[in-house]
Amino acid sequence: MDLDTAREVAAKFFSKSGDIKELAGERNPNFLVTTTHGKFVLKIHSSEEVSQIQIQQSALAVLEQVYKFQTPTTVPADSGELLVAIGEGRFARMLTWIDGDLWSQ
Repeated sequence: MDLDTAREVAAKFFSKSGDIKELAGERNPNFLVTTTHGKFVLKIHSSEEVSQIQIQQSALAVLEQVYKFQTPTTVPADSGELLVAIGEGRFARMLTWIDGDLWSQ
């Protein structure tokens, strides 16, 4: 996915606009979206990963609630969905950004 398409997805589904930068990812496109209201990570997934992503989101929520471990928080789409279909068998989710060193560096 190119930067222009990622920018469109962030604006259309999450109402987030601003600077966008590609981030390293193991399997999927990831983008840092910097807005006047903070930084967010836009993650793009294939349809085959939907059940895995739902498990990841549940695990992150438990870590944060039970262990008070700081994790990225899922930002709901404008529709209220945590994972939104964006066409062509792809899904997007948005997470809050946590400052620190990137694993890719």
